[in-house]
Amino acid sequence: MNPGPFAALRQPPLEQGVAHLARWATRLLGLCVQALTDQSDVLRAMLLQRACKLLGRLQPKAQRSFDALTLRKLRLHRDFDLDTERPASDDDLAAHAWAFVRMTRLLHTAAVDPGLGDDVDSEESAASAAAYWRLFDALSAYEKLNADSAIEELRQALEAEA
Repeated sequence: MNPGPFAALRQPPLEQGVAHLARWATRLLGLCVQALTDQSDVLRAMLLQRACKLLGRLQPKAQRSFDALTLRKLRLHRDFDLDTERPASDDDLAAHAWAFVRMTRLLHTAAVDPGLGDDVDSEESAASAAAYWRLFDALSAYEKLNADSAIEELRQALEAEA
């Protein structure tokens, strides 16, 4: 049960924001290319490569969300925590950034999951890959939604503060 080139993958820098997580995902994508070139850990590499593609589609809205959260923290002193299992039910401004962070954490989990290795029963590894894919797909759906009303509320709150 060896995760091949993914074994040395470091944890994503969850506390550093969307741009740093995107850089981490770029390095992960390089490992996917390496694994596919070597024909090792193919199922994992294909799953992660496709998930990175979904992550990239979410990135612009996640960055906008993260920037708005940072501005709110600096100006209105309202903190946020994106490294949670579930999204904050009362913070629409955080939804896209949360999904990006959660998806990045899930990418790392899948990258080092021994249940996805070439040396695992193919039915078992296919079932694991399908379970990951359902979560990646659900998280990437945030890309189809916008947070314009939440950003407008922040703008109004900032104007009222000024």
